[in-house]
Amino acid sequence: DAKGFQLTMGSLAEDIDGKSVPVIDFSQKDEKVAKAIDRALRTWGAFVCTGHGVDDELSEAVFAEGKKFFEQVSEETKQKLHIRHNGARWRGYMPIGGERSHGGKTRDLKAGLYLGEDHAADHPYVKQGLPLWGGNVLPDKELPNMRELFNAYIKQVKQLGDRTMDLISIGLGLPEKTIQDRITENDAISIVRMWYYPPQGSVPHAEVKQGEGTKGKQKTEGVSKHVAEKEWGIGAHSDYGLWTIIRTDAEGLEFQHPEYGWSKVPFIKNSFVMNAGDVLDRLTGGRYKSRFHRAMNHSSKHPRMSMPFFYDPSWEAKMMTLPILSTTVPTDETTESRNARWGKTKITCDFDGKVRYKEFLAKKVANVFPDLVPKELLVNLKSTSAPSTRHAIAVPVTTKQEKASEDK
Repeated sequence: DAKGFQLTMGSLAEDIDGKSVPVIDFSQKDEKVAKAIDRALRTWGAFVCTGHGVDDELSEAVFAEGKKFFEQVSEETKQKLHIRHNGARWRGYMPIGGERSHGGKTRDLKAGLYLGEDHAADHPYVKQGLPLWGGNVLPDKELPNMRELFNAYIKQVKQLGDRTMDLISIGLGLPEKTIQDRITENDAISIVRMWYYPPQGSVPHAEVKQGEGTKGKQKTEGVSKHVAEKEWGIGAHSDYGLWTIIRTDAEGLEFQHPEYGWSKVPFIKNSFVMNAGDVLDRLTGGRYKSRFHRAMNHSSKHPRMSMPFFYDPSWEAKMMTLPILSTTVPTDETTESRNARWGKTKITCDFDGKVRYKEFLAKKVANVFPDLVPKELLVNLKSTSAPSTRHAIAVPVTTKQEKASEDK
């Protein structure tokens, strides 16, 4: 219910009145955890997960390796790994200013490393050149342990995602394997990012749009020494896919509730923040909320690291609303407002099983890389999506012949 709930975990307990993002201990019995997840997703659309079973030492080693990448690897090497060189597989380095989550108006104060499962070159989807399929782009010479560490971490977090889907199914009153059988098909797509949020005021601020001028022209700020106000590492947004699993090393993440406004997520070392994406919102008919969230590094002395893991439906999964009773589905958004929200760059089709998830992913990539996505993947999506303003970096088309020449 809206008043929230309480789960004890040593001295740590849920916020009793439900006015902040709750904490759920996954080491408890499945039925209890499932009920807690159901309540959390109906209100905040998110929770902090403890007792998750992911190796803390492995996670810390991954973050240490990531910090080396951003702080010690040469700029020359990072530019060679730049995302613009890697096409629709969407892997590689993204510098500060490469993403603008405020509708394209202001930069995100973060650099990133785009990752995923490390697909082999002979994988059928890689050979077909399908979007989001390929190997990770890493500095293997400078950081020889990075690939093995990242692959081990991604494997463990994906297993956590598998278990969470079973718990969500139970919480919905469905058979335990419903989501894995119908939506992830035991082969969830893993889209991973490592974000590096530099200290506030440490990076010059250039060419940030400030809004409309008096004559309707766009004002643009030139290069200044530092910004006067703190910058958001990533502005308010909801996640496109099914489920997000986030590990971070400092506070700074906030979620928005329609009644309570913005709330800081409790930072608990070695925990994960989990939240519903737009697809889960639609799959449950609005029962589970895909809430807006944002993040900032509040420190002017230390960087903040974050690693979101986007656990998505399988490539061939049919998008169809889960078989839950509509009479049990509470909603704080009308169908009209939800369709308006997702009719821009979000979900644009009916959840009737006629569209597969690969078409959603293709549409997402096509908004950024329009020349890299096979047109046959887009035929069933309504033509209501506007070009994405999030990425400030253009990714050129690389033909197979050009790629072969580069590899030589």
